[in-house]
Amino acid sequence: MPAGTISDVSALPPVWDMNATVEWLVDDMIPRASVNLISAESGTGKTWLAYAIAGAVAHGATFIGRPVAQTPVLYIDGENPLYVVKRNLTDLRIARNDALRVWGGWNAEEPPGPDDDRITAFATAAKPAADLGLAGRIRAGRRAVLD
Repeated sequence: MPAGTISDVSALPPVWDMNATVEWLVDDMIPRASVNLISAESGTGKTWLAYAIAGAVAHGATFIGRPVAQTPVLYIDGENPLYVVKRNLTDLRIARNDALRVWGGWNAEEPPGPDDDRITAFATAAKPAADLGLAGRIRAGRRAVLD
């Protein structure tokens, strides 16, 4: 058996004896390299919240008073038309920033799914930070990959 292989369940170390540290994307709220779910009824602000987080991360700005690690963001929006996205970015005061990319249905190609090689390449280029999936909308293609 290769080194490090667990041949028996009893060989698993107790989790209480293991060190665990958290590197935060949004301090005490969103850990780096995590998958997070935003879930609520339709029309309650999930998109606004996701764009607000994406903008804060792309700019390295605070989010609801919490420090944020600046990192590139790819927001995949398979639901909203361009005019709605631009209105939201303006209303949220998210300034133009090359660290924030939005891929929507207005582009030459529809937004791909999360297993697309281009998404994987983006997410691994600067080490993954977090993935915000919107409940009930992941199949529709609306999610923010915060890299």
